[in-house]
Amino acid sequence: MGIIGVDLDNTMFTCKRSFSYMLMNKFQFLRSDDKLKYKEIDTNEAKEVHPIIKNFHKILNPASYKAYPEAIETINALYDQGYHIYIITSRPAISPIVSATVAWLKENGVKFDKLIMGCNNKGEYAKQNKVSLIIDDFDKTCKSLDKRGIDSILFKGTLKSKKKFTINKKTPHITIMHSWNTIKEHIGECISKIGEVVEETGRILVDQQNQSQEI
Repeated sequence: MGIIGVDLDNTMFTCKRSFSYMLMNKFQFLRSDDKLKYKEIDTNEAKEVHPIIKNFHKILNPASYKAYPEAIETINALYDQGYHIYIITSRPAISPIVSATVAWLKENGVKFDKLIMGCNNKGEYAKQNKVSLIIDDFDKTCKSLDKRGIDSILFKGTLKSKKKFTINKKTPHITIMHSWNTIKEHIGECISKIGEVVEETGRILVDQQNQSQEI
């Protein structure tokens, strides 16, 4: 099975980004020199979120995040099917934010293989780490993936969205979706088609072997 990357803020869960948070997020990449930068988090080493810190800012309080319907169920189902789940976010990899992020993932039982934080170029990360698909809410990220020939789902959902997905012919590797339920159905259909191709390929190989034996 392949690797599926999933964003956090406004993709897996809702998150109101304050000006200070966005400023901090931008500041960490000011001296990136266009080089890929990220940090792989050891979730076992993440500290608990201090009660005082939780009250300092919503981004530091896991209780303020609200998962989109079917998000966790879909991610866990993909994990159970054998996909490698990489959570890839540009969230600053500083201790309080790391702690809040890890706490939310653990409390909500999200299954994943890697947590990547402070990622300044998800397109390049996906290319270097052979990520097959990324689910993200940021247009620029999906366009970066499209340029590299990597599929992405551009999530534009709300907690009660019932809109269907759309595809832009100019960006063939981007599919726009508005709910995790639709994402689950879409990936399920892709898995089914892959299974049919594998099964048909197997039948062809068996037929070829039988023909060679008859000869």
